[in-house]
Amino acid sequence: MKRLALSKAMAVAALHPGQWVLGCDTEVVLRRRVLGKPSGPRTGLRMLRSLSDRTHQVMTGLALVGPGGRVLDRDCVTSRVTFGPIPPLELQAYLRTREPYDKAGGYGIQGTARRWMTAVEGDYFNVMGLPVSRVLEALIRHGLWQ
Repeated sequence: MKRLALSKAMAVAALHPGQWVLGCDTEVVLRRRVLGKPSGPRTGLRMLRSLSDRTHQVMTGLALVGPGGRVLDRDCVTSRVTFGPIPPLELQAYLRTREPYDKAGGYGIQGTARRWMTAVEGDYFNVMGLPVSRVLEALIRHGLWQ
């Protein structure tokens, strides 16, 4: 995650060399297997069935790059999310929406899938894709936020 976050940040920093850039990349991990974004209903069904009634990790890499492409901060924040059982009819209806297809693991904490979550341990905003507390710590450490 840190590597992808840095790659994204460096790509933007190359286009804006005098600016500060924050890059992030979020993945859902179940039993050491990274679940990317589902490519369609079949992969979405497989992913979400694997998450049903289980706990998984949401990991967000972040990279802060300063003017001139200088890497100032890199980190990875991990949260744990537990899903209860996902009813098959609800899952089928969910897969007919656009919601699962642009999100790691096929869901967003702020969307419909929230209904199946029974616990979130760690930074809620990390599960959304931006670990706000950790980003603010980095900004404060580098004198960019007070």
